[in-house]
Amino acid sequence: MANTSCAVQSCDARYFAKNYCKLHYERARAGRLLDAPHRSQAPLKACSVDGCDRAHASRGYCDTHYRRWRRYGDAGTAEAQPCGPKKKTPLPCSVNGCTKPRRGEEYCALHRARVNRTGDPGPAHLLHTGESNGYLTPQGYRMVLRGGRYRAEHRFVMEQAIGRNLFQDETVHHINGVRDDNRPENLVLHRESSWRGVGPVRPGCRGRGCRRR
Repeated sequence: MANTSCAVQSCDARYFAKNYCKLHYERARAGRLLDAPHRSQAPLKACSVDGCDRAHASRGYCDTHYRRWRRYGDAGTAEAQPCGPKKKTPLPCSVNGCTKPRRGEEYCALHRARVNRTGDPGPAHLLHTGESNGYLTPQGYRMVLRGGRYRAEHRFVMEQAIGRNLFQDETVHHINGVRDDNRPENLVLHRESSWRGVGPVRPGCRGRGCRRR
């Protein structure tokens, strides 16, 4: 009768070849001990951290403490928290009155940028109060800071002249062609749907159709 079980006395696995099950057949071919305990039957090695009963993963640690060791250089304790060394509280900026954290040896990001740009960190507060003379765009238009955001000065001047916000289909043009000459008398308001004979806007006009022809 053909063998139906492994020849190893302590093994009741199904016959595979040469009187052995597949496991013991592979061990016999490799010249290893036949009666060595199976990996799944071997007792699990515990983490080397005192008080941690998790299974060993690598370098003598469980997965959690191994990650701590890799990241911080210290596996820490068996407690779940903290996962690693406490982060140091960043020092405040060295500028008097500035409470922002340092982004370098002395200054916060704001004052570091000032030092790189001008060589002086300046005061603790922002240098502008919501308005500035602005800058010129590559197209020649002046952008000014109004209400905490940059806007095209010619549109802002036109809105102040007519007393309302401009509509999306309204554009402001310069009579003399100088794009940074934003005097009210040099500006003319047009609508994109009509370009015929529209002259300077009447001061104080609040209606869409109120334009001098």
